[in-house]
Amino acid sequence: MRKTAVGLLVLLMLTAGATAYGYQSLQEVYDNAGPGGEYEKYITLDPDVDYEGDLFIPYNVTVRIIGNGARIFGSNGQTSIIVFNNSKLDISGCVFIGGGYGICYRNFAGGEAYCNTITAMDTAGIYTQTKDNDNPREIYSNIITDCRYGIITIENNIPFYIGYNIIHDIYFYNYAQYCPG
Repeated sequence: MRKTAVGLLVLLMLTAGATAYGYQSLQEVYDNAGPGGEYEKYITLDPDVDYEGDLFIPYNVTVRIIGNGARIFGSNGQTSIIVFNNSKLDISGCVFIGGGYGICYRNFAGGEAYCNTITAMDTAGIYTQTKDNDNPREIYSNIITDCRYGIITIENNIPFYIGYNIIHDIYFYNYAQYCPG
């Protein structure tokens, strides 16, 4: 009962300032972003705008997202941000609310996910699959709450570094590793 109440309180606090209007598409923000520093796509989100978590990062792209506390809302069990095929996503300062997964690193994608808050995911806060030692993943200093799983890794592909994450009110496991068969 206490865990459910804490999770509900966090969700209410995060959504209290949500606008009654539509969300801005995170995919559209990505499509219009330019380069910055070492990244092909450099994105700084506006904390006064609510975003729809619908971002697909394709093959071999480097991306930096600075959230500044912006809220990213998931929809209908979908993944808010999915990173594929040797791409790199460094992301910090985002608040993910609802959906299937907050961040999904797949097919040799790498990067750092840190200082994010992820809540109310149907499946997992962060999901990782098929790592590449030349494109490492680091997951640290995130707050993950009210999800089925906190962080999932599969096929013995544990990220290069996982640490200092605060994970609570999880229905099954804070950290889960799935192996085939």
